[in-house]
Amino acid sequence: MAFHKEKPKPEKLPKTFDGMRKHLEKIKGRLLFPTDADLQPKKFTTGSPSLNLLMGGGRPVGRFMESSGPESSGKSSIAAIMAAATQAAGDDVVYLDYEHTLDVPWFQLHGVDTKRMAIL
Repeated sequence: MAFHKEKPKPEKLPKTFDGMRKHLEKIKGRLLFPTDADLQPKKFTTGSPSLNLLMGGGRPVGRFMESSGPESSGKSSIAAIMAAATQAAGDDVVYLDYEHTLDVPWFQLHGVDTKRMAIL
């Protein structure tokens, strides 16, 4: 004699995309479908109103930023101003010095506490 297990009845699935999204979020969690607000990073001031405007409201938090350009074009000055603004907001600064040319006194002149800045 064969025993037949009764098949579980499938639950009624929503028929709309929004209904399905809500159903899946109950099972898997909210981050499965990020909202527009989730995709827009929080931004802090760069220390320069003009640069904030060019960057769409400031620099994104938790993202790497890289500067490139010819010598004496202001890359280090902008980095120092942004580092000082970041520290003033209470955040940490990590400076990746690929060329080993960091001018510590220049950063200090711009208000950066280089003892509180990680230099890699």
